[in-house]
Amino acid sequence: MSQSEEDRRGLYDELAGAIGPDSAGVLMELLPRSPSSELVTRTDMQANTIMLRGEMAQLRADLRNEMAELRADLRTEMAELRTDLRTEMADLRAELTGEMAAQMGALRLDVARWLWTAWASNLAVMVALVLLVWRLGG
Repeated sequence: MSQSEEDRRGLYDELAGAIGPDSAGVLMELLPRSPSSELVTRTDMQANTIMLRGEMAQLRADLRNEMAELRADLRTEMAELRTDLRTEMADLRAELTGEMAAQMGALRLDVARWLWTAWASNLAVMVALVLLVWRLGG
């Protein structure tokens, strides 16, 4: 049964006559203005609390699942990056080894040419000295 403002006013008037206007005003302030169907009961609060706890548990589970997925994705990406890095390092090592081999080959060729030139020059000097000694001695 819904209470109207006129019903509240009638109750106030009766209370004012019985307990006085000040006390009736205090009592009327303590009484809810909303219909009883709109009031929240302890049972309502408990039901809402249970519902909220269930929703929070579901959100917690969802968050844990998402964190686990992110962790797995991160591990996969790190493994891929590690593999890529190892591949690049192996490529660089092979390239550097090839360049070093080429430089060593060029250096050996230069040393061989220098030794050959030095040997040939020494031979020419020795031949010239032998000829000189032969002419002077002979």
